Amino acid sequence: MFYSSNLAAIGPNFDDLIPLGWSQPVQDDCYLALLNGNDEIIPLEHQYLGSPVVDIELFPLINTPSFYVINSDGLYYLTNFGASSTADEMLTTPKLSLCAYPNPASERCAIKTQNTLPNHSTLSVYNIRGQLIREIPWGTVHELSWDLRDAIGRRMPSGIYYLRLTDRKGATRATSRVVVM
Repeated sequence: MFYSSNLAAIGPNFDDLIPLGWSQPVQDDCYLALLNGNDEIIPLEHQYLGSPVVDIELFPLINTPSFYVINSDGLYYLTNFGASSTADEMLTTPKLSLCAYPNPASERCAIKTQNTLPNHSTLSVYNIRGQLIREIPWGTVHELSWDLRDAIGRRMPSGIYYLRLTDRKGATRATSRVVVM
């Protein structure tokens, strides 16, 4: 059992490391830290993490432990903070560049890559909470168009959406984000 005053958010457990966020600094102006299995607090210090934490959520778009933090200064994505026991396929798979435009988008969004795509690629669209919104098959062409709708045809509300291009083995080949207005 762990208790701390002004605790505002608790993130997902990653191999006995739990992200914690506070509404008031706990030590040396620290608002974000990891709690290890021995109930020791490991401060996460960064110039953009020095303000009250509002929320901590899982960020499922990559193969390493990762989460995002919303604080009073914005939204920040944290990864590679703990040791991983499995090989990260992203490190061995060549990355592609992925560009979404216009960004912000209001009617449609063109998603383009300048690289050759492997056959049977899939573009997955996630909302800010990491929930899968839509999967769009992507052939070997260099560009496709997203109509800003989810899998059942509903128009997506304004917000930030994450794009993930995977090959047929499920390896992440490229990521990007788009703002819908």
